[in-house]
Amino acid sequence: MTLTEGAQEALYSIAYTCFKQGQYSEAVALFRTMSAANPRERKYWLGLGACHQAMQDYNKALKSYEMAAMLDPADPHVHLYAASCFFSQKQAKEGLKALDCAEAVLKGLPLEKRRHWKAHISLLRHAWKKEAA
Repeated sequence: MTLTEGAQEALYSIAYTCFKQGQYSEAVALFRTMSAANPRERKYWLGLGACHQAMQDYNKALKSYEMAAMLDPADPHVHLYAASCFFSQKQAKEGLKALDCAEAVLKGLPLEKRRHWKAHISLLRHAWKKEAA
């Protein structure tokens, strides 16, 4: 299936609106269509993952986040989303590994952004270690 750039943006806007309104099944259908039409577009995989995560289908969310991570390995967001999925499933060890991955990609970021992310990851790690204990 081929979609024009304008059609992709229009569908993305609709899918994002559906997601924001809690219409996750509708958003999943649209994000799936867009991911199939343009599998190299990271934001479609992130949207699909976010929908699955909101629906508590963590394994599908993790698969979508994995695709997003392959498309942009230097983005720490996707690892944090994955960590959240693991912790929601009470898989603390895997969640902490995902935080390690997030931290590992910070090296390429400017110092100020690294500091911000490190603080954020540290807070999550501390909270989730407590929960895992």
